[in-house]
Amino acid sequence: MHVKSRLWRTAFRLATVLAMACRASALDPRQPVSTYLRTEFTVEDGLPSNVVNSIVQSKGGFLWIATSEGLARFDGRHFLSVELVPNQPQVRSIACLALGTDGDLWLGTPTGAMRISRGSLDRLGPLPTVNYPVGSAVTNLLVAHDGVLWAGTTAGFFRFDGSAFSLVIPNVDVSRIGEMQDGHLFLTTGEALIEWDGAHALRRHQMAREFGGPRETVYHVYQDRSGATWFCTDDGLARVTSGKTDWFKSPDKAGKPNRVFRIHEDESGNIWVAMSRGVHRLTGKTFEPLSPITSGRAMFSDADGNLWLGTNGAGLIRLRNRLVRMFTRADGLPNELVMSVLAAHDGTLWVGNDCGGLSRFDGERFHIYDEKNGLKNSCVYTLAEDLTHDLWVGTYGGGVFRFHDGRFTQYSKAQGFPSEVVQDVLAARDGSVWIVTNARTAIYEPTRPPMGCLPMRL
Repeated sequence: MHVKSRLWRTAFRLATVLAMACRASALDPRQPVSTYLRTEFTVEDGLPSNVVNSIVQSKGGFLWIATSEGLARFDGRHFLSVELVPNQPQVRSIACLALGTDGDLWLGTPTGAMRISRGSLDRLGPLPTVNYPVGSAVTNLLVAHDGVLWAGTTAGFFRFDGSAFSLVIPNVDVSRIGEMQDGHLFLTTGEALIEWDGAHALRRHQMAREFGGPRETVYHVYQDRSGATWFCTDDGLARVTSGKTDWFKSPDKAGKPNRVFRIHEDESGNIWVAMSRGVHRLTGKTFEPLSPITSGRAMFSDADGNLWLGTNGAGLIRLRNRLVRMFTRADGLPNELVMSVLAAHDGTLWVGNDCGGLSRFDGERFHIYDEKNGLKNSCVYTLAEDLTHDLWVGTYGGGVFRFHDGRFTQYSKAQGFPSEVVQDVLAARDGSVWIVTNARTAIYEPTRPPMGCLPMRL
């Protein structure tokens, strides 16, 4: 068989297998950040502004983007600047968005909150709104797990009772709201860290001093799905699990810790961190830079598992898995000359390498079988799996090997095999295995009485 033809065919097989493996909806935490497909959107693509404050997705599938110059809707291909009715100049800047349990879209504005009904979200033209003034700028909106809508403003903390907002905590400038699994809310403000337990506002000065330092600066309190609580502070990122605190710090050029402003966990469990110097993914104890310069203002995971980053002047960034990922020696392959690829019955991916041995992919890295594992010839040209799930390994110069229960059995000229150069192996439906060599074709028939020790027919 022509070597170039085999390489092209193998490359197509490998790309197809890897494409199937990479179609998981959420961002694969096993992949380096650099491998994600990155798309940037700016005003040139239809955004009202490159300052993106908040992102949500409505039940109809549209993505809604709040910017400093208005609201935009994204249908997967195009951005549409949304005109609001009534359209008041003072509410052009939208600080935050939230989606109610009924599907209505809520907007935080400099004068209060606005509501767009779910039935209006999919219509064309100006969208009708209902205004709920609170006398101050709404900086944060949160729909809690029990369906209650909360609003943080520059002058207080409010609860929506179904017809109007009622003041819960006066005279606080709320910058972020974080909900815990027990329903408690943590408010980060300009003066104190406040815990709302459902009935009382508790000022957590000791907690703020523990994590925020002398200035008690805590920017965001977040609880992930595992129950760990994260504190974003001037001194880095702190995680509290079962009373134990772990710190994660990334020094800047001057050796000081980068400030951490907010955190987001996606559906795959990736932890994304917006810092004073860009957006990073926390992997173990290492911060992987995603956008080391871009300042992140919003992070959101959509229904397809894509990660969206709203930035402070660089527009909107979308991250998603690549359909095809390139694997190299860095991933454990012995070389980059792949001759054959096989997806076994149990999903295991096997790769035959030109004079590099047999490789097995464990979902993260490749593991090599070669001479030290009993594969006496590592120039693997072809692979097949028979009905008993044994693996057949055809080599250039060593005949064919059967891999059974972790052991290799060699069939070569010493066992009466016609040639030691195997060009192809095919497992038939009747259980036989056909081995094509540069001399003749051999047939392995497990039900046929063996000829000596080898049940082969030449």
